Parts: sequence; structure tokens; C-alpha cells
Amino acid sequence: MQGNKTDIWRHMKNVASQIEALVQAAQRHCLIVGAPELRAQASSVEKDWSSYQGLSTSVEGMAHQEVSSLLMTHIQQLQIVLRHLEKMPIQAAAQLDVLRDQICNLKISVSNMKPGAGGGAFEWVDSLLVTALKNGHWLLVDNVNFCSASVLDRLNALLEPKGVLTINEKGTVDGEIVTVVPHPNFRLFFAMDPKMGEISRAMRNRGIEIYMLGETEGEPYSEEDILAMLTKCSGLKNEALCHWLLDLHRELKAEAPIADCPVLEDLLQAARVIAQLIKRGFDTKEAIVHATEDVYINHRKNGSTKKHAKSLVQKHLTKMSLPEDYAQKDQVMSLATICPGDTSILSTIKEEGKFILELLKDMQQNSSSEMSDTIFKTTQFNSAALIFASMQCENSWQLALAWLDSVSVSLARILKAQGNRLAIKENDESTARSSHSMECFMLEPAVHGFEYVRTLALGCLKLVFEGQLWPKLKSALAEAFTSVPQALCLINEQPWDLNQNPQASKKAFALLKLTPTWFAVFCFDKVPKRKSGAIGEGALKNRAAEKIPSLLTIDKTELIELASEPHKSANQSNLLAVSLVLALFTHTLDIMKKELTFISDIYIVSSIN
Repeated sequence: MQGNKTDIWRHMKNVASQIEALVQAAQRHCLIVGAPELRAQASSVEKDWSSYQGLSTSVEGMAHQEVSSLLMTHIQQLQIVLRHLEKMPIQAAAQLDVLRDQICNLKISVSNMKPGAGGGAFEWVDSLLVTALKNGHWLLVDNVNFCSASVLDRLNALLEPKGVLTINEKGTVDGEIVTVVPHPNFRLFFAMDPKMGEISRAMRNRGIEIYMLGETEGEPYSEEDILAMLTKCSGLKNEALCHWLLDLHRELKAEAPIADCPVLEDLLQAARVIAQLIKRGFDTKEAIVHATEDVYINHRKNGSTKKHAKSLVQKHLTKMSLPEDYAQKDQVMSLATICPGDTSILSTIKEEGKFILELLKDMQQNSSSEMSDTIFKTTQFNSAALIFASMQCENSWQLALAWLDSVSVSLARILKAQGNRLAIKENDESTARSSHSMECFMLEPAVHGFEYVRTLALGCLKLVFEGQLWPKLKSALAEAFTSVPQALCLINEQPWDLNQNPQASKKAFALLKLTPTWFAVFCFDKVPKRKSGAIGEGALKNRAAEKIPSLLTIDKTELIELASEPHKSANQSNLLAVSLVLALFTHTLDIMKKELTFISDIYIVSSIN
């Protein structure tokens, strides 16, 4: 709650932030629906919004008339954006009306501005608390015990059951004191350290107290909690390394003076640095040395504490024992690392490809008898390639192949580096030869196995998207969903194998059931006039029985001949890819036939009744 000097720019930014949210919502809707005219509208509104963002906000050295002109330019550009939004299919009519009124008020305020006026004018501006109360936000007040007791006591009435906030400082509006009723979603959280002071008993009685033990009051977290934080928050997946780091942290904490004692955040920071360095190609031990030196040694304030911390780190490093291939495995899985919050197509492809990298790790851990089972390995590789290929859609398959190519190069480099580390560690010539044979046994199968999967996935994807399969399926989808563009857009974004996302497929087909004119448009290419008994049940069934199979047929002989042509590369299409893909594609067509037949029967029964 506060009174601030009148500032038109602040109101302008408030309106602009609301319009920006609407612009983003409108663009998201247009791009999801995918209709060409909506995409054009999204592009147009983006151009106008970029023009607004490019306007200057600096008024330093400007005369009054220049400032007024700049403000008016901002307002006019916002009005242009608002007019575009009004034409777009977004459910925000009430919000648009409010924004239109606010822009008109801004325009009036700018028109009434006079040189030197407004210098002593003040206006009421809601504080964070009042804004949160009105909009239903969650508000955290940290170090609440630093706040003046008289200010906190103002909140006692608000925190009562069915309490409200009375703002006497604002004066009267229409003859009444302003009272704010909290939004149902409003929540208020207080955080404090009792060592720094207390708050009144009346305030504490109005909330639920949760006391968290500090690090100096014993272990606030169990070992399982800390290990979970290390693996989930830092990305450090190796259990032995997490235990080693935790033991080092506890010994440093036990022997360091209170003023220089490491805390839990230091442990998590060290784990994050180690994980990041390993992903960048550092040796595991080298990554540990860099991280512990940076977090536990360099950050200590006292020289003697630094020296002691360094000796403890060295002592723990000499006792550390990790699997020799740990760095290799972590680097292999880092090829599919996804940044938190990343929802791009590439992140989806990486998530889908993780099981291929896990398969390579399993190969290195298997015994020689298991690895010599050629039939078992081939079956695994065939399944991996087919599953990965079946997860791709028209927008992702080329990027998926590019990712496989990049992984192929990186994987060879990582495994080669691991092999070199194994050879360097051997001094005896005979032992070195033994180590080299083990390197070939462990590393070469992983490289060859991945190349096999990559080649087969390449053949499957090219067969689907560069052959006649996807154009046939896409044409069938376009004809089946022509009257329901939202469903067509949804199903076109799914993998070509409809089994990969059955929920989305069912939702798309469900949208057909909700469209009264779908069957008529699908079977007759138009909406017929309603005439009772004009078309009998038998005629309708015959028409559906003719229409559906004609859409969903594929010439398997032509595909096999295409794969057998001598000028075709084995990487592009081969008989194995044909046999694998046709089984899935046939099942996809069967799903469509079943769904379309079922929906058609529903329409036929409803039209006859």
C-alpha cells in the first residue's frame, strides 16, 4: 500500500505487459490449430508487437512536446496490436475491453499533459500484498521478523477466518473505506530465523507453524534425502561418487570452524560442477579435483582452513575407488542430456533415444557369452531401431537422423578416448596387449551396434517419409479429418505409428464424433440437405464400406520391389526395413479403419433414428 508520484510510463508498461501475454496466447493458439490464415495472423501480430518493442523509452534530454509525441506513438502502436488481437480467435473479450479502456485513459492523460504539470501530483499504487490479494497469488514474506510489529499487526484482521484488508490510507472512495476481500487462491507464507528475533504471539496463532532444523541443530535431512537431492538436483547419477562426496562434505564440516563451515548448498554446488565437467568430456577424477578445489578450498576465508581442506580432499581422493568405465558411461548418456524445461523437438528426440544409449551400456556390462549371442543382439538392435523410428513424425524425422549422426561421431570419440586411457595405464607390454584386446572386445561392439541401429533406423524413416507410406497416410488423414481441422492438426503432429501416443489419437477421433457434419463430408464430400428418409441405412453403410478401405490400402509388392532395386542404397531402403515397417504401418491402418468404421456406425444409427 503506497502513494507514488504520477508516472504515465508505469501505466504504459502495465498495459503492455498484459497485451504481451495476450499476444503470446494468441500466437500459441494459431500455431497449434495450424490453419494457414491463422498462421498469417500470428505472423502479422508478431510483426506489430516487435515494432512496439523497438520503440525508444528514453526521454533524457527531451522537451515536453517530444515526450508527449513519444508517449502518443507508444499508445498508437499498442492500439494497432490490440486491433489485431480483436480479430484473432482468442477467448479474452472482457480483458480486451478493459485494455481498450485503459489505453483510452492513457491517451486522455497524455493529451492533457502540460509543461511542468504533474510534478506534485501523486496517485495510489497497490503494493505486492494488495495485488496478490486481488489476483489470488501466493506471497512469501522472507525474514518476516525484521518487519516492524506495527506493520504486521495490520494483517491480523486479514488473517482471521473470512478476514479482509481495510486500507484506511487510501481514504474514501464513493464515501466508503476501501476494503479488499482476499481471492480464494490467495496464500501467505512467512519465513524467519528465530535467532534474529520473534513475531507477535497473535500473528503466530493465525498460521500453521513448521519448524525446520538448521544444520547446526543436527541433521535436518536424512542421508537418503541428501542423496536424492544430489542425483535429482545436480545430475550426478553415480551412487558411489555421491557417497564419496557426502563423506568428504561431512568431514570438512566436522573439522572446519563455525565461521568457515561448509553448508548443504556447497555440497550440491560441488555435485553440479562435477556433473557438468564430466558431460564436457573431463575425466572423472579431474572433474572432482576441479570441483572440490573451487567449492571447498577457494571459498574458505581463512588460510589455515584452506590448507586443511586441501589435505582432506587429497586424503579422500587417494581412497576413492570408482569403476574404470564410469566416466565413459556418463559421457555416453550425456549425449542425450536435456536441459530442464526444454520442450523443443530435439529434447523429445533425445528422450526417445535414451534407450539406445542404455542398450550400449548394457552391452559393455554383459558377459562374453551373452555378447557372443548374435541372434539375441540382432533382435535387440532391430527392436531399438524400429521403436526409435516409429516415434518420429513428419516434423522430427530429419532432425532425428541428424541427431543419430552426431551421436555416432561423439560416441566413437568418447569410446576411443576411453580405450586410450585403458592402454596408457598399462606398463607391461604383454599386459598392454591384453588390455588392447579387452578394449576391442568392450568398445568395438558398442560402436558397431550403434551403427547398425542408426543404419536400420535411417532405412525405416526414409522408407516411411520418402517413400509412398507417409504421403498415403497423410492423404488419408487429410480426407478423413477435412471437416475437423483441429483434429487433423493434432494427429499430424503425432508419430506415424499411432500406437506411440494412443491418448492423442483417441482424442483426435473423439473430435470427429463431436462434429455433426463429419460423416456427410467424409462420405459425400458435402453437407447434404436434411431430408427424412432420403438415404437409407443400407446405402449409408455401403458408402462407408467403400470409402474407408479405399483410403487405407497400401501396395506391399511395390514397396518390396522398391527396396530391391539395385541402385538403391542399403542405408535408404532394404528388405529388413520393409518387413519391420510394414508390420507397424499395417497395424496403424487397421487402427484407423476400426476407429472410422465405429464412428461411421454411430452417425448412421443417429441419422436413421
